[in-house]
Amino acid sequence: MRGRRPSADDWGLSGMGEPAGAQPFDASQRVSFSDLDQMREAVTRSLGPHRVTLVGRTKNVSAHFWTKRMRDIVVNDLSYGTEVDIDAGHLDSFFAVVIPLSGVSVIRNGRQQVRLQPGHAAVAAPTEYSKQRLTEGCRQNVVRIEQPVLEAHLRDLLGHPLPVPLSFRLGFEVASGSGKAFAEDLALVARRLVNDPAAYESPYATSSTEQNLMTRLLLTATHNYSDQLHGEPPKSISGRLVTAVVEIVRAHPEWNHTSRSLARAQGVSVRTLERAFRRDMGIGPMAYLRGVRLERARSALRAAAPTEVSVGAIAREWGFVSRSRFAADYRERYGELPSQTLRK
Repeated sequence: MRGRRPSADDWGLSGMGEPAGAQPFDASQRVSFSDLDQMREAVTRSLGPHRVTLVGRTKNVSAHFWTKRMRDIVVNDLSYGTEVDIDAGHLDSFFAVVIPLSGVSVIRNGRQQVRLQPGHAAVAAPTEYSKQRLTEGCRQNVVRIEQPVLEAHLRDLLGHPLPVPLSFRLGFEVASGSGKAFAEDLALVARRLVNDPAAYESPYATSSTEQNLMTRLLLTATHNYSDQLHGEPPKSISGRLVTAVVEIVRAHPEWNHTSRSLARAQGVSVRTLERAFRRDMGIGPMAYLRGVRLERARSALRAAAPTEVSVGAIAREWGFVSRSRFAADYRERYGELPSQTLRK
């Protein structure tokens, strides 16, 4: 397209509407920019160098940006308030998961191109050249996941090294099924990062949240290891595997266990551990861990004095990030709220 500015027809955006999307958190938490260069500089600090060009005759920018890093994942919420072209080039060793919240955009990554609107998403690879056009009403989450971290997580899930780098099909659906679960989990994480950032101060909470997001992404978006990831694990799994993990969890439920750490300790893949647990216990290893932690939290509530300790403090001590989720799980298991146990 050298020699002229790309048109809406070039990007497949002519006549596209601006459907409204779900808002992951209060828009007032975002920083506003009326200067395009200032917006670009802010986004560059999170997502790397890129060029932004206004499309059409408008010179007015009403941009908004919010960003928060967990550990290996950065969640961004951005909009430009006008139609723009973004030339991101080759990303800096990270995958960019793009989820529109409103409006329409078209993203190109290497030879692949998809049109995005709410219900659709894309995974741009760092090995391919990336460009995107955003319509005036386009607002989107862009999630930065470091390539080495995501590939290491996939290795743990599969239980063997990756002979070739991870490569995604660009587009995937988030309107239903596992894609919808991924988008909902991401929206929940974004709300917590804004409204309760202390929820992820615990290394366990951060690690388990990031692993959950990466697992959901790998199970949802199509990539060159999808067939292996969805295939059947080995059938001959010793009962000693489950017994050994149960012993570790019951002896030290306060440790920052993850499915990855438990699988590594036994020299098996995460997939093998998950399958063994579901076959022998009827639940996954992390669900079993939550159950043990609920038991310990109940013991702590029974032993505590209501004037000296709070339900929230005990919940955090045993690794429960959300107090409301802790209360709901506790009530389902024991038939009463944790506050009722504490007052007895």
